[in-house]
Amino acid sequence: MGIDTLFLLPISQHSHKNKKGEFGSPYAVQDFFGIDKELKETLTGDGLTVEEEFAAFVEACHMVGIRVVIDVIPRTCARDNRLILENPEWFYWIPVTELDYYHPPHVPGIGENVKPEHAFLPMIYGSEDVWAHLRRFSMAPNLVDADKWETVKAYLLEHPQENLLAVIEREFGLTTAPAFSDCINDPQPPWSDVTYFRLFLDHPTAAAPYVSEANLAPYILFDSIKSNQFRGDQINEPLWAMLADIIPHYQREYGIDGARIDMGHALPVDLAQRILQQPRALDANFSFIAEELIEIGAWAAKEAGYNMIIGYGFYKEPRFDTHETHQFIYDSRFLPLPVFAAGETADTRRLATRDGGRQASRLLTVLNGFVPNGVPMTNSGLELYETQPMNTGLDCRPEEAYQLFPTNPYFGKLAFFDAYQFHWDHPERNEMIELMHQVAEVRRRWLDVLVNPSHFEPLAMQQMDAPFIGLAWLRPDTNETLLVVANTSMHHSLQGKVPLDGVRRRNWNASRFAEMVYSPTSWPYAEHSFDENWDLWVDLKPGEVKIYEMK
Repeated sequence: MGIDTLFLLPISQHSHKNKKGEFGSPYAVQDFFGIDKELKETLTGDGLTVEEEFAAFVEACHMVGIRVVIDVIPRTCARDNRLILENPEWFYWIPVTELDYYHPPHVPGIGENVKPEHAFLPMIYGSEDVWAHLRRFSMAPNLVDADKWETVKAYLLEHPQENLLAVIEREFGLTTAPAFSDCINDPQPPWSDVTYFRLFLDHPTAAAPYVSEANLAPYILFDSIKSNQFRGDQINEPLWAMLADIIPHYQREYGIDGARIDMGHALPVDLAQRILQQPRALDANFSFIAEELIEIGAWAAKEAGYNMIIGYGFYKEPRFDTHETHQFIYDSRFLPLPVFAAGETADTRRLATRDGGRQASRLLTVLNGFVPNGVPMTNSGLELYETQPMNTGLDCRPEEAYQLFPTNPYFGKLAFFDAYQFHWDHPERNEMIELMHQVAEVRRRWLDVLVNPSHFEPLAMQQMDAPFIGLAWLRPDTNETLLVVANTSMHHSLQGKVPLDGVRRRNWNASRFAEMVYSPTSWPYAEHSFDENWDLWVDLKPGEVKIYEMK
């Protein structure tokens, strides 16, 4: 199938307090240095610990040439994170009695879903709702009553089975403040299962003119959340050192090969640099994925030291009718970093539910193998035409979580938070797997060319508005040419001429002979498809892709 990297959701021990769904979110990390006990394989019984199993898993992957990439969350954590026991001042606190009233404060006159900027600070701190919000916060429990804190801490050390936050809530009437979006007037409610770290021990420097005389406890607000723009003066150095050691820990213990940094662009620049630099001191080839969705952010991600970005392909690729598919595939070559070539992710709607359904899934799976500057990514379940999303965080409809029949035991379940299994009994479960095998075989022959976007040449039909995508890859040392042509209409066939003059002139390929190496409807065969001008004549069914090699 051509899989050479496994990209995992967070594997650290997550929390069940204030949980989402049946199991809770893997992003609500309770212990950054412990493997989630729910990942334990029951078949091994007591023979292996979950840590030994993960070490064996990584070793087995390496033996067959597969790299392992994990997801790391350095900005937020579970509200009952175990670091509270030794470092309660690393967190934000509110009275339990304020939870029912706690919400992202409204700022009049700005609009909805607005990113915070320095120019907005007078309006933010001029909002009555903001000030009501700021006054909800409390000092950490160890600062409220130091003697009582030591007693509670000793009790928790003696009773590790008890939930530390539940005990603190009972004894102090305080709880960690839920996190919320860093966008001003975002309609999302607070995220009940996670909180933010206090990356700085003082308020944002830019907020000083508004809060310096107010004697406020540490607080969560749009500016303090966005600490890459709104820094404090006092770095929380022990916390920064701990966060920077999370990835090296998994390198030392398990030999992982890469990581995605959750919201890394919102971290203080110097903290982000530590997080990126320390793993490369252990492994110069360690790779980082930036959680950068908008392509313009790729330049900043490259400067920061990332190897690739997630990008916006999951949104653009399925939108055939508006030609956003074409724009993404043709323009990705201009990005300074590679981008995921994928029509769905673990956070999005499934491709099988889009216009074209399974046909669109097959079309994009083939095309994504040849996107210039693209890294083909198969979201688990795509190969089974899975319709139920794993999460509904991006580009989803209100009813997205209910794609299965109500009689299905997994109706309304999301794999991020609930017990779920893919539909391995899908009657066409082998179709996509066989397709991926075929694409992988072509990619193996052309990988030396595909990794360099300078070898790419876009193709177009004579009728410029045709639902057509054409990709040419040129091997300069042998003049061989790979042609990938696709009909992006899910409902109509497409016939027409594809001019090859530019490709032939650039690659000096004068061949009148092309071998079809992939077609969903035909066996590979030698096809004389060039007209009297040596151009390619295509006849494509709805959603069809064909691949030719010109020797």
